[in-house]
Amino acid sequence: MSGSRNKAWLAGGLAALFFAAMTPWVLRPWFLAADELPRDTSFFASVENADLLLNAWILAWVARASVADPSAVFDGNIFYPATNTIALSENMIAHVPVTGPVFAATGSALAVLKAMALETFLLAGLGMFALVYSHTRNTGAALVAGAAFTFAPWRVQGFPHPQYLATGTIPLALLAIDLWIDRRRFRHLAGLAAAIAYQILACLYLGYFIAFGAGAYALARVAATRHAPLRALVGLVVAMGLGAAVAAPIGLPYLRARSDGIIPPFDPSKFLPHAWAPWDYVSVAFVGLAGVAVLAIVAGDLGERVVRRLRRDPIGLTPREWALWAVVGVAVLFSTGPYVEIGDRTLPTPYLLFYDHLPGFSSIRGPRRFFIVVLAGLAALAGHAFARWTRRTPGWFQIGGGIGVALACAVAAAPTGAPVLSARLGANAAPVYGWLAAQSDGGAVLEIPTTSIEGDFVGAERNARYMLSSTEHWKPLVNGYSGYEPPTTTFLTTAIRELPDGAALQLLVDAVDVRWIVVHHDALIGPEKERWARVDTPGLELVERFGTDDVYEVTRSPVARWRERLATADGNPTGETWTGLSTAALPPECRKGRILDVEAPPVVALTAFPIPVPVRFANDSTCAWPAVAIAPDGLVGLRYAWTNPAGETLPEGPLSRLLADVPPRTSRTVPAYVIPPFGEAGTWQLEVRLVQEGEEGSIATRRLPVEVKHMNADVGL
Repeated sequence: MSGSRNKAWLAGGLAALFFAAMTPWVLRPWFLAADELPRDTSFFASVENADLLLNAWILAWVARASVADPSAVFDGNIFYPATNTIALSENMIAHVPVTGPVFAATGSALAVLKAMALETFLLAGLGMFALVYSHTRNTGAALVAGAAFTFAPWRVQGFPHPQYLATGTIPLALLAIDLWIDRRRFRHLAGLAAAIAYQILACLYLGYFIAFGAGAYALARVAATRHAPLRALVGLVVAMGLGAAVAAPIGLPYLRARSDGIIPPFDPSKFLPHAWAPWDYVSVAFVGLAGVAVLAIVAGDLGERVVRRLRRDPIGLTPREWALWAVVGVAVLFSTGPYVEIGDRTLPTPYLLFYDHLPGFSSIRGPRRFFIVVLAGLAALAGHAFARWTRRTPGWFQIGGGIGVALACAVAAAPTGAPVLSARLGANAAPVYGWLAAQSDGGAVLEIPTTSIEGDFVGAERNARYMLSSTEHWKPLVNGYSGYEPPTTTFLTTAIRELPDGAALQLLVDAVDVRWIVVHHDALIGPEKERWARVDTPGLELVERFGTDDVYEVTRSPVARWRERLATADGNPTGETWTGLSTAALPPECRKGRILDVEAPPVVALTAFPIPVPVRFANDSTCAWPAVAIAPDGLVGLRYAWTNPAGETLPEGPLSRLLADVPPRTSRTVPAYVIPPFGEAGTWQLEVRLVQEGEEGSIATRRLPVEVKHMNADVGL
C-alpha cells in the first residue's frame, strides 16, 4: 500500500512539474513579460478587451481588500458614489489565498492576474490528473486527460473572462464522489463540500455548472452501487448542500443588486444566440474550443465500441465511464438553454424549470458555457480510452505516449503566441497616476473621455482601462465598466459628456464630490476635442499637465443637496424628479412638442463611435417636462432609430437624457448621441424621436437621410 501511495505521489509531482512548466509557454508571450496582457483581435475586440481589464481590476481589488479591509470587498472603487460594485460582475473570491499574498508582496494587478492564471491551470490539470489516475492507475492516461482539460484551446484563449478558468474543482468533486462511494469516509464528503464551495466562490456560473455536473455523476455512481445506495446518496446530497451553504453568504450582495433591479433576470426569448443545441457539439466551433486530440480519442473509442456492439460483444463501459457520460449528457442538455429549435418547432427543456425556480439561475446569460462541463467529462473519458489502449504496454511507453499527447494538446492550443497590449502599470504607468497616488486629499477622480451613451463599446474599453490604472492610486473613480451598471451611471453620464459646460459641471458637483478631472487629450475626438481645447469654466482649475494629460481640480461648490440622495437613491420612489416634477405619464395637452432641426452629418462611418447630433426641439405645451432623476422612467429625452437602404428599421437606440427640466413654451438645443448602424453602406434614414421614457409613442419625430460609408480617409466620425 505504501509503495502504491508513493508511486501516486511521484506521478502527481511529475504532473505538477509538467503543468507548471507548460503554462507559461501556452500563455506566451504575456505571462513572462513585464507589462503585457493578452489582446483580443476579434470583431468584438473592444468588449472582450474591456472584459479582460475589468476582471484584472476585480482580482486586484478583491486581493487588496482581503488584506487591507475585508469588509469592503464588495465596495470597489468604481462607479463612485455607488456601493456594492463588485456584485455587478463575478467576484472570484476563491483565489484570495493565492492572490492576496501576491498583491501584498507586489502591489501589482498584473502579478495578481498571473498568479490566478497559474493557480487555475495547475489546479485544472492536477484535478483531472488525480481523477483519471484514481480510475486507471495509468500515469500517461492521467496526463493526457489533465492536458486535454487544462490546455484546451478555449482556456488558453479565454483570458477576457478568467473567472471561467477556475474549473479545477470539477474533477476533484467527481473524485470525492468516487471516494465516498467506494470508502464511505466523511473526509471525502468534506472534500466534496469544499470543491462545491470553491467553485461557487470562484465563479457563480461555474457554481451552478458543478452542481448539475456533480449531481449527474453522483446519481449515476449511486445507481451502480449495491452497498447502501440510499446512505451514499444522502451523504452526497448533504455534502453538496453544505458546500453551497458555506458559500451562500457571498450571494447576498448579488441578491441585494437583484432586489435593487440592477441585475435583472435574463429574458428567455434571448437565449438562443447564447445557447448550444446538441448538434453544435459536432461542429467546427466545438473542435476549436475543445481541441482535436480529446475529440479524436473519444471518437475513436466510441467507434471501437460501436464495432463491438455490431459484433454483439459487451461494449465494456465501467460504472465510472457511464457516470462520466451522464455528466456529458446533462451538460449538453443544459447548454441548450430553456428552448431548443427543431425545424419550425421550439421545444422547452428542463432548463426552464430551474430558470423559474432555482434562485439566481435566471441571471445566467450564457448557457452555452455548459460546454466547460461537457469538456470535463470528455477529457476524463479520453484518459480512460488511452489507458485501455496502452494497458498492455510497458510503463515507460505509457508515460512517454502520455507526454507526447499532452504536448500535442498544448501545441494545438497555442501554436503561436497571443497578441498583446500594454498593461500600462508600474514603471509603464502614465505619470498622472503616480501624481494622483501622491495626493492625500479626499474626493473622487473622473477621467475623460468616457462613455457617451449605453452601447458605447469604445467608451466602455476606455473606462475599463481607467479602472485598471486606478490600481496605481486606488482613489474613488466616477468611471466604471462591468456586467451591469448602477442606476446612477446614466444620470452622471448626462453631465459628464457635456463637460466642461458650466451647467454640466454644476449638475455633476451637486451630485458627486469629484475632486480631480483627468483629461486625456490624445483620446478626444470631434466636439470633445474642441470643448476641451480652451477651458474657462469657473470652478475648473488646471493644476498639472503631463504631456497630453491635463489634471483639473474641481473647486465649484454644490448648490443643490443631491450628494446624499444620489448615494442612497434606488430610482424615483416618490414618482418625482429631483426638482419636484411628476414623472407620471404626460397628459395629451402636455405632449405638444416639435423637433425644429437635426444637425446630423451628411456622411458617417460604420464605426462604434457615438456621434453627438445637435437637436433643437420645442416644448409647445403649458407644462414643464421632467428630466432630472436617477431612473429614466418618465423622463423626457431623445431616442433614435436607423432604417437601412432596404427599408428595414433597426431596434431603437438608447435614450439621450437632458441636463435640465424643460420649461413650458421654450426651445432647447441638446445633443442626441447616435451610434452609427452596423451593416451595409448606403443611404440610411435617421429618425430622431422626442419621447417620454416608458410611454408609448413619440412626442415628436424628425427623419432625414444620412450617407453611411465604410471607414476610410475621406470619412470622419
